[in-house]
Amino acid sequence: MRLFFVLGCLLVCGCGKPSTVAQVQGRILLDGQPLLIEQNDDLEQGMVMVELIPQDSQGKLQQSEMAIYDDRDGSFAMPGTNGDGIPPGNYKIVVQQLRSYADLGSDQLKGKFSAKRTPLSCRVNLDEENTVDIELSDFMNDKS
Repeated sequence: MRLFFVLGCLLVCGCGKPSTVAQVQGRILLDGQPLLIEQNDDLEQGMVMVELIPQDSQGKLQQSEMAIYDDRDGSFAMPGTNGDGIPPGNYKIVVQQLRSYADLGSDQLKGKFSAKRTPLSCRVNLDEENTVDIELSDFMNDKS
């Protein structure tokens, strides 16, 4: 009887599957300050978009993962599709500071960190702390 109780506890408490996703967080700064979300005169709010685009083994870009960005301190987190993280792998990092939420062409960073031009990348690993802190001014004078 005790054996069944122990086995039942193990099943309920979980010998769950190992995680196939990882938590990712970090900060995006420009000249040591968070990118601000602008409030325009017509009360239309801007936004800062941070996304990680996975690359397959041939370097081809796949569907992106959107971050949650906090302009108070420049921090972001990648919740992933189910809120528990994103798959491990190599990612390109896209950052846009949009003057208007409705106008994707209003990037205050002038497309420097768009999907086609970004010099930013990272590696996401399982069972590790994945912290990605980026100072954009370090990349502003690059010719890419």
